[in-house]
Amino acid sequence: MTPTSIKALALVCFTVLTVSAQPVELPAGKLRIERTLLDGVFVTDVKFDAKGTVWIGTFNEGIAHWDGKRIVRMTPENSDFPKTGIRELALDAAGKPWIATSAGLIHYDGKKIDLFSARNSNMPVDNVSSVAVDAKDRVWFTCSVSTKSSLMCVEKGVIREVLNKPFMVLKNVAIDRQDNVWVTGYDSVKECGAIRLSGQQKQIWSGKDFGFEVYNFGRLLGAPNGDLFFTMDYALSSAIPKPTDPQLVRFGKGGWETLLVPQRKEPGFLREVPWTVQVMAADNNGQLWISDGRELASLQDGVWKEYPGIKFQDVFCLSFDPFHRLWVGTGKGIQILRLADIPEIR
Repeated sequence: MTPTSIKALALVCFTVLTVSAQPVELPAGKLRIERTLLDGVFVTDVKFDAKGTVWIGTFNEGIAHWDGKRIVRMTPENSDFPKTGIRELALDAAGKPWIATSAGLIHYDGKKIDLFSARNSNMPVDNVSSVAVDAKDRVWFTCSVSTKSSLMCVEKGVIREVLNKPFMVLKNVAIDRQDNVWVTGYDSVKECGAIRLSGQQKQIWSGKDFGFEVYNFGRLLGAPNGDLFFTMDYALSSAIPKPTDPQLVRFGKGGWETLLVPQRKEPGFLREVPWTVQVMAADNNGQLWISDGRELASLQDGVWKEYPGIKFQDVFCLSFDPFHRLWVGTGKGIQILRLADIPEIR
């Protein structure tokens, strides 16, 4: 297996972004916008390494990293980074990104970009949906198109296939606190499931195993407290989800359970409509945060706290930095929020 190596010109051209001198206070939600980054850029994912460096994925505009003083961008215009949408980022033990894209799996080691695809590896297809790195520094990713789908693993520079069933499409991958690998998949609408890999052991849940009807899994999150959270994807549904339809599912010590989500009145509807959870993140205290693409809410002691003082358009990712600030990636850049009304980091 020989990846396609692309000379990166990241350090040749960088952009320094200025910071607003006075943060904007939003008393209604007790949120403070500390700064904005990459104004006008479609941001799809944000990750932080152990040193506090921020890595930012975009749609068709490459990747960027920020050390707190300046942003260095690798774009299709100033480097040989492919013009492709970044779906997800994961950082290895060296703090370098592995990048899930429709063009393949990309790795940037700080000097060059390696592109792994079906043409230069044993990947069945180029399209990579999700990527995660475990405690042993192994890189796990799913790739799929039509009826071809696999869970792959990169270990010591070697790519191997781990799973190509039991589901026709393997979608998202995440690592839990015990370093187990979780994968979601589906055969068709309402025929989906979850897989947990624990060493050589494999456990599969589908259908009635959940104890409730699952339409189709969307996002997957491994929280610091060991819980797994799954959003529901109703994109293919012809009906508006009912308040009782699952929007968010948790797997924890008590097994599988559905979580009610906030509701709001929408024009044209007589009843309140539950949020369609688009993205989620866990903060440094282990609390879950969600967005429906427009607003934010956090789950505190089993009760949702909404933040009506600030609204967004098209939220595509949420991520917390080591300083307990919430980074909100949108179709028009990043908003960095200080959460003034939650406890300090313990």
